[in-house]
Amino acid sequence: MFVVLEGPDCVGKTTLFGVLRRRLRAAFVPKLYLPRELWPVMPHVEKRCFELIVAMYDPGRVYVCDRCVFTSAPVYDSLEGRSMLVDPAPWWSELRVLYLDAPLDVLRSRMTRGDEHIAVAKLARIRELYEALVLPNVEHVRLDARKPVETLAQEAVGAVCTWCPEVVA
Repeated sequence: MFVVLEGPDCVGKTTLFGVLRRRLRAAFVPKLYLPRELWPVMPHVEKRCFELIVAMYDPGRVYVCDRCVFTSAPVYDSLEGRSMLVDPAPWWSELRVLYLDAPLDVLRSRMTRGDEHIAVAKLARIRELYEALVLPNVEHVRLDARKPVETLAQEAVGAVCTWCPEVVA
């Protein structure tokens, strides 16, 4: 099973991922940071990531992912007008999503230097695409990212406990 932290950029997925590493017994898969030079070939990068995840997958383990190609590729490929080279739908039954969200003004306030490529309109569209393309297809829990990280962590651990109690420390 994959427990995936998803949501728009600047919502706090990586921060929550770091806290969950100390509270859960699972295999943790960090976000893959890709330089802008690779963005033009992103479908091929996604295809390779997809193949690697499928190759390493052990159905007896629980993986906690800071984003996952199964859930983020449909959103970002659609956002950028790219065609998807893989179909994540056969894997959706293996996914449990912790979906973090916050109002656009909160996301904007969290932007830091280097986030300039993320326009507020883009953030709104990303949220719409998650709602349309991902969340209807996977079991998920919606988390309000305005809450303190400790509160989010407690809520996330509670959700994970219902999905796979064996990983809660």
